[in-house]
Amino acid sequence: MLRFAWLGLWLLLASPVHAQDANGANRGDLPFTAHRYELTARLDPAKKQVQGAARITFTNTSPRPLEALLFHLYLNAFRDDDSVFMTESGGALRGQHAQGHGRIEVQSLVIAGRDGLPRAERELVPKDFTQLRVPLEAPLEPGATLVIELRFLSTLPPVFARSGYAGDFFAVGQWFPKLAKLDADGFVGFPYHALGEFYSDFADYSLEVDAPSDYAVVASGDLVDDTPLQARTRHRFRADCVHDVAFVAARDFQLDLESVDGVLVRYLSPPGFEDALTQHAEVVRAGLRRLGEQFGKYPYGTLSVVIPPRNAPGAAGMEYPTLITTGGSWMPFPGLPSLGGAVVTAHELAHQWFYGLLASDELHHPVLDEGLTEWASLDLMRTIYGAREGVGSVTFDRYEIERALAVRASGIGAGMAANEYESNEYATSIYARASAALESIRRAHGVARFERALSFYARRNRFKHPTPADLESAFDAVYGAGFAASV
Repeated sequence: MLRFAWLGLWLLLASPVHAQDANGANRGDLPFTAHRYELTARLDPAKKQVQGAARITFTNTSPRPLEALLFHLYLNAFRDDDSVFMTESGGALRGQHAQGHGRIEVQSLVIAGRDGLPRAERELVPKDFTQLRVPLEAPLEPGATLVIELRFLSTLPPVFARSGYAGDFFAVGQWFPKLAKLDADGFVGFPYHALGEFYSDFADYSLEVDAPSDYAVVASGDLVDDTPLQARTRHRFRADCVHDVAFVAARDFQLDLESVDGVLVRYLSPPGFEDALTQHAEVVRAGLRRLGEQFGKYPYGTLSVVIPPRNAPGAAGMEYPTLITTGGSWMPFPGLPSLGGAVVTAHELAHQWFYGLLASDELHHPVLDEGLTEWASLDLMRTIYGAREGVGSVTFDRYEIERALAVRASGIGAGMAANEYESNEYATSIYARASAALESIRRAHGVARFERALSFYARRNRFKHPTPADLESAFDAVYGAGFAASV
């Protein structure tokens, strides 16, 4: 059941009057960005492919000339068993095993009107094709802008590691050529690792998704319009000041809409998940308010929440700007409360702050997204469901579970890059140890002071790319100089 009837009227009435960008679009309280992506995607469900095009307006925001551009081609992690991702993971991630291959083929690449493909370097790491370096014909000076036009074909794998297909369900993430993060010293380049995720600049995105008309489609950003095209529909989305976009297309799914404090929430769920949907929606309503109060109001007009079908667990539990995928039991068990799905939703929703708005380097500083998100999501669960939970007379404190897990990480180095951990070390070292340490500070020094420090960090670094030094500085500002080094 698709409930679009009142969507256009809701958007018209709910849109505030704010500053406009050069295209006349409302930006709300979002800062202006130096880069723009205009993306088109045509989904072919039979071939499991997305035919794509991109027009990227890129400005050199670094203090030195650039002699080359660096792109991520994430889907090439799945083109064979020799990529960095597949060799590090052994073809498995979060208990799921790869069931096939996928890839992204850059068919054309034009930079400032000149063909860039003949100069492209495709294998920056032996046997890995997840990066593309393209030397420029002339250095791009600081402050200068150029236009990059690409055509590409993305072949999706059977759903695995956040992206792919399962039957008529398509989770399309990390699907387009994306420029690497530009720092003062140039592009931050690394292959797609099995542990550790993404790092990108904020940009303004427009996205057109052409899909069969019997597919429901949600994506990052605001839905601008739907245009029928015979048996297909073109869905147009706009996402300002984000660092990635993704979309999900599914046939025979239900799309439900509700407004939560001025945010249009779109829930996409398969048949039979009505009870799970109720629980996820409860977390989203409470979470948008609670997390907004703690870390600054959610600044975007929409949020999409996707429940993958039972045959697509590899797509569950993932965050993109303004779009999350969750998970959890589809079948309720009378008398046995289950908050598994709620925990996933709380975690991915918290990522809208610690990843989405504070776009730290997820590979080199994973504690800044996963560690802080883990604490925030468990705190949200505590706010909604109470400090303790369980079944019957057996109850437990979730942070005590984290503390017990953190003990297992006591002999493992802290502060390492994500790819330096073994897969069995990562969760205890990054998720459990960080959240247990934060909760220990909260309990030892008082709730108000702790929340003031974490709120200060989140608000000061909004729409930035904070480092561990920024987190330490925020705690030192509240607790006193040298506090961060003492814990």
